[in-house]
Amino acid sequence: MREIIFVVLAILALGILIYLSYKSKQKRFPIMFVVALPCFCALYLFQFGALSSLDLQPLPSEANFIREKKKEATQTVKEIHEAKAEILAIKKRLKGTIAPASRPTLKLTSQDTQTVHSNYCVTLQFTPSNNTPLESLEFTATVLDDSDARILNFWPSLKGGAFGSNKDSKRISRDGKRAHLSYAPLSLGKPIVDLTLSEKARIRIEGNCLKDPVVVSPK
Repeated sequence: MREIIFVVLAILALGILIYLSYKSKQKRFPIMFVVALPCFCALYLFQFGALSSLDLQPLPSEANFIREKKKEATQTVKEIHEAKAEILAIKKRLKGTIAPASRPTLKLTSQDTQTVHSNYCVTLQFTPSNNTPLESLEFTATVLDDSDARILNFWPSLKGGAFGSNKDSKRISRDGKRAHLSYAPLSLGKPIVDLTLSEKARIRIEGNCLKDPVVVSPK
């Protein structure tokens, strides 16, 4: 159907050319015909002939340029995803190291009492919550109730490892009702302190690494 319409239009166009040439004083129909005929033939070939299936392709250099840019863009996207994954992994590792690096808390895990020259020596062992070194420890012992007991000594035990101290590490009040101990552990392990009392009594122990105060008494 399209071919018939094209032929009809071509005949009408040629008829118009003949009419115009006839009316023209210079009679230019042959020239107009020679110019119009190749144009109609080319149009027919592109619309209905062998050239109608012609698929114009981009130039090789242009196609290569497009492929290269596409490849570069794909590689860039891949690198961005890999960088994001690496950053997330680093953040995850950092979060895993923050908790162990935090200051540990101590928990009283054992209590042992020995009698020494009618006095009572209470050995207290504490367990840290993680393996982070303890930079300094402070303990305060207070006699509870209206007891006549007095604190005679409050000092770290070598069973808990080596430690550093100074002349102010131990301070005991004149009435013996309160004692303060501060020292620096020099090795990892469970801190152990010895508390010597003149009589049996309840003693409240507080410390900079204790979450809550604990109450002990010789047994």
